[in-house]
Amino acid sequence: QEGRVLNSPHVDRLIQSLSSFLAEGAAETRAAAKSAVTALTLATRAEGPESERALQRAITKALTEADARRVRAIIDAALASAKGPEGALLHLEDDVGPRGAGARGAGGGP
Repeated sequence: QEGRVLNSPHVDRLIQSLSSFLAEGAAETRAAAKSAVTALTLATRAEGPESERALQRAITKALTEADARRVRAIIDAALASAKGPEGALLHLEDDVGPRGAGARGAGGGP
Protein backbone atom coordinates (compact mmCIF):
# COMPACT_ATOMS: atom_id res chain seq x y z
CA GLN A 1 0.00 0.00 0.00
CA GLU A 2 1.35 3.42 -0.94
CA GLY A 3 1.84 5.97 1.78
CA ARG A 4 0.18 9.33 2.13
CA VAL A 5 2.78 11.20 0.09
CA LEU A 6 1.99 9.42 -3.17
CA ASN A 7 -1.68 8.87 -2.46
CA SER A 8 -2.82 11.57 -4.85
CA PRO A 9 -4.33 11.35 -8.30
CA HIS A 10 -2.09 14.26 -9.30
CA VAL A 11 1.31 12.79 -8.40
CA ASP A 12 2.17 12.14 -12.07
CA ARG A 13 1.48 15.78 -12.95
CA LEU A 14 3.52 16.94 -9.94
CA ILE A 15 6.50 14.87 -11.07
CA GLN A 16 6.17 16.17 -14.64
CA SER A 17 6.01 19.77 -13.41
CA LEU A 18 9.02 19.38 -11.14
CA SER A 19 10.98 17.81 -13.97
CA SER A 20 10.19 20.72 -16.28
CA PHE A 21 11.15 23.22 -13.55
CA LEU A 22 14.53 21.46 -13.27
CA ALA A 23 15.20 22.48 -16.87
CA GLU A 24 14.14 26.12 -16.45
CA GLY A 25 16.55 28.94 -17.20
CA ALA A 26 16.22 30.69 -13.85
CA ALA A 27 18.53 29.29 -11.17
CA GLU A 28 15.97 30.04 -8.47
CA THR A 29 13.36 27.92 -10.23
CA ARG A 30 15.77 25.02 -10.66
CA ALA A 31 16.83 25.25 -7.01
CA ALA A 32 13.21 25.27 -5.82
CA ALA A 33 12.40 22.23 -7.98
CA LYS A 34 15.46 20.41 -6.65
CA SER A 35 14.37 21.19 -3.09
CA ALA A 36 10.87 19.91 -3.83
CA VAL A 37 12.21 16.66 -5.33
CA THR A 38 14.45 16.25 -2.28
CA ALA A 39 11.52 16.81 0.10
CA LEU A 40 9.36 14.35 -1.83
CA THR A 41 12.17 11.79 -1.74
CA LEU A 42 12.76 12.13 1.99
CA ALA A 43 9.03 12.00 2.72
CA THR A 44 8.61 8.78 0.75
CA ARG A 45 11.71 7.35 2.42
CA ALA A 46 10.15 8.07 5.82
CA GLU A 47 7.00 6.17 4.79
CA GLY A 48 8.91 3.02 3.93
CA PRO A 49 10.18 0.90 1.07
CA GLU A 50 6.82 0.50 -0.67
CA SER A 51 6.46 4.29 -0.96
CA GLU A 52 9.99 4.52 -2.34
CA ARG A 53 9.15 1.90 -4.98
CA ALA A 54 5.90 3.73 -5.77
CA LEU A 55 7.86 6.95 -6.33
CA GLN A 56 10.20 5.14 -8.74
CA ARG A 57 7.21 3.69 -10.61
CA ALA A 58 5.57 7.13 -10.82
CA ILE A 59 8.79 8.65 -12.19
CA THR A 60 9.06 5.90 -14.81
CA LYS A 61 5.41 6.37 -15.79
CA ALA A 62 5.38 10.17 -15.90
CA LEU A 63 8.73 11.07 -17.47
CA THR A 64 10.85 10.38 -20.50
CA GLU A 65 13.95 8.30 -19.88
CA ALA A 66 16.24 11.36 -19.96
CA ASP A 67 14.03 13.34 -17.56
CA ALA A 68 13.74 10.32 -15.26
CA ARG A 69 17.56 10.04 -15.13
CA ARG A 70 17.82 13.71 -14.17
CA VAL A 71 15.24 13.34 -11.38
CA ARG A 72 16.81 10.10 -10.14
CA ALA A 73 20.22 11.80 -9.95
CA ILE A 74 18.69 14.37 -7.58
CA ILE A 75 17.05 11.58 -5.58
CA ASP A 76 20.38 9.76 -5.28
CA ALA A 77 22.08 12.97 -4.10
CA ALA A 78 19.29 13.63 -1.59
CA LEU A 79 19.56 10.14 -0.13
CA ALA A 80 23.35 10.36 0.03
CA SER A 81 23.25 13.71 1.84
CA ALA A 82 20.56 12.44 4.23
CA LYS A 83 22.99 9.92 5.65
CA GLY A 84 25.05 10.75 8.69
CA PRO A 85 28.75 10.05 9.13
CA GLU A 86 28.17 6.37 9.93
CA GLY A 87 25.82 5.93 6.97
CA ALA A 88 22.65 5.98 9.07
CA LEU A 89 19.80 8.15 7.85
CA LEU A 90 19.34 11.37 9.76
CA HIS A 91 15.95 12.07 11.28
CA LEU A 92 13.76 14.36 9.20
CA GLU A 93 12.60 16.18 12.33
CA ASP A 94 16.13 17.51 12.88
CA ASP A 95 15.84 19.72 9.80
CA VAL A 96 12.28 21.01 10.15
CA GLY A 97 11.69 24.75 10.19
CA PRO A 98 13.94 27.72 9.47
CA ARG A 99 17.68 27.20 9.72
CA GLY A 100 18.62 26.89 13.37
CA ALA A 101 14.99 26.51 14.47
CA GLY A 102 14.61 22.77 13.88
CA ALA A 103 13.08 20.36 16.34
CA ARG A 104 16.24 20.40 18.46
CA GLY A 105 17.10 24.07 18.07
CA ALA A 106 13.72 25.71 18.65
CA GLY A 107 14.54 26.43 22.28
CA GLY A 108 17.87 27.97 21.39
CA GLY A 109 19.95 24.93 22.44
CA PRO A 110 20.76 21.51 21.05
